[in-house]
Amino acid sequence: MQWQVALPYTIPLFLATVLTCVAMLVVWRHRTVPGALALFGLGVAATLWSFSYALELSTVGSPLAIIWARVQYLGIMALPVAWMIFALQYTNHYRWLNRYTLSGLLFIPLVTQVLVWTNDLHYLIWTRITLDTSRQFPVLNYDHGVGFWICNGFAHLCLLAGTVLLVQSFRSAPRLYLLQTMIFVFGASMPWLANLLYVLDLNPWPGLDLTPFAFSGTVIAIVVNVTWFRFLNLVPIARASMIERMPGGLLVLDEQNNIVDLNTAAQKQFGLTAATIGQPADQVMARWPQLVQRYRSIASVSETLALERPNDDPQYVNVEIMPLYDNNQRLCGRLILWNDVTRIKQAETELRQRNEELIELQQHHILAKEAAESANRAKSSFLANMSHELRTPLTAILGYSELMTLQLARRGVTDLEADLEAIQQAGHHLLDLINNILDLSKIEANKMELEPQRFPVQLLVDEVERTVRPLIAHNENTFSVEGAEDAGEMVADPMKVRQVLLNLLSNAAKFTKHGSVSLNIIRESSIHALDQLVFVIADTGIGIPQEYVPHLFEEFTQADASATRSQGGSGLGLAISQRFCLLMGGNITVTSQAGNGSTFTVRLPAGIEAASAAE
Repeated sequence: MQWQVALPYTIPLFLATVLTCVAMLVVWRHRTVPGALALFGLGVAATLWSFSYALELSTVGSPLAIIWARVQYLGIMALPVAWMIFALQYTNHYRWLNRYTLSGLLFIPLVTQVLVWTNDLHYLIWTRITLDTSRQFPVLNYDHGVGFWICNGFAHLCLLAGTVLLVQSFRSAPRLYLLQTMIFVFGASMPWLANLLYVLDLNPWPGLDLTPFAFSGTVIAIVVNVTWFRFLNLVPIARASMIERMPGGLLVLDEQNNIVDLNTAAQKQFGLTAATIGQPADQVMARWPQLVQRYRSIASVSETLALERPNDDPQYVNVEIMPLYDNNQRLCGRLILWNDVTRIKQAETELRQRNEELIELQQHHILAKEAAESANRAKSSFLANMSHELRTPLTAILGYSELMTLQLARRGVTDLEADLEAIQQAGHHLLDLINNILDLSKIEANKMELEPQRFPVQLLVDEVERTVRPLIAHNENTFSVEGAEDAGEMVADPMKVRQVLLNLLSNAAKFTKHGSVSLNIIRESSIHALDQLVFVIADTGIGIPQEYVPHLFEEFTQADASATRSQGGSGLGLAISQRFCLLMGGNITVTSQAGNGSTFTVRLPAGIEAASAAE
């Protein structure tokens, strides 16, 4: 082997080789980052190219120089493939890295390797190789064939495509990533620019390939990006569509608490710029010493803080800290999310105050309700007692008036008969009113008790018919009863059923003249429930205006005061009748129209508390 000392040429090449190896060790530490392995492969290819070319220059004049020239092509053709794979991975175009794409990328480099090692058979790579001894150090001159131009064009095409992908991905990224990309693309382009000078014979040192020398610039660019700009610490893919659009602030710190990244929201909240990336967080956040001290050594936390502001209400912020681990589960940094929740806290405070006000108001309502119920019970108790106190003397008055009527009739005195009859009518009216008030008071005081009995419906209807026929006939009305014989028996409180029917039939008799009143009884059978007895009371009287119907069963309510005042009444009969029906599990409904009569329908179960009644 013949060696020559070509230090001006070989020293930069060996130096580039060493620097590239060191840079690849740094890259290897970040091998879990997308694109890092491809970048590592690119460095290996560059190292092989530079080292082989240095050996070629050192062995010029020996057959070994041609061998080292062939070895160089392993790095020359691996470089564009590694560059393209790195660009696809780093820009998140993994879907393009399929077996078809990889096959296309590897086809020309593999064919080139075959052509390089078999060049003496076809001369497609080098048509002629000569030794140039006209310079201080002899070099090999290569005349290139068709195969060389094809593989060279392929290499430059890969370089261009990868560069376009990187530039497109980072054109909307923050200035930090644009600077990273520009430095890296510039460093990676230097060897190819040098190669372009070489193949176009524009090289100021003819015969010397400047491409491996240019890899020194590439190595410097990689080292600057990896160590200074932390090129592989955070991949900014989808950053514009994800992190930048976050409403809250985001900070990324490395293991030394240096700021690796921050989004636009964080810049606005903290008054920072992208130029603060790479600086210590303690220095950047010096205006908030309590926050720095609070979170300096915390790797994971989620809490809400109240920050005092001069001449203003506190600012509430929700802080979340999440640890970042490398592939070996070693803590390599922290992710800090910062959200201003002042408005939410203010809304929660207002809602809490409103809730307390509502609770206080509810307490007042409860006390008022209890007071009203207590007053209502007192009223009912008073009315019940007063009704008893009034009924006793009123009964005596009625008794004495009847006795006086008998005694005066025996003596033949007739001039006082009309006055005594008026006293008796007024007394009976007052007694009915007192009885109604007593019943209503018992119902409201929950002291009304049912006394269910089994009885034939027809027997009860006959009693009611005998009682109301004189009232109905008084206004020259006709009265008809249907269905009583088929109604069977029922278990209910007969006194209350009788009072309900009497109230409804009495009203029909009072408000109907020269018309008709009917009572129809229907027994409705059911397989899944008890039978029901339906009492339908219909008349052809004056009817009820529609605006009064919804309030018809309220206490002290009359359908039409002008029409009912002449007929008397307290407005309690329908209310008490409805309460009785509800107590027995039924109800009363009404359909009416002014001038066309009314129809009241009473529905009662055929057997309330049947078991206890049967006993």
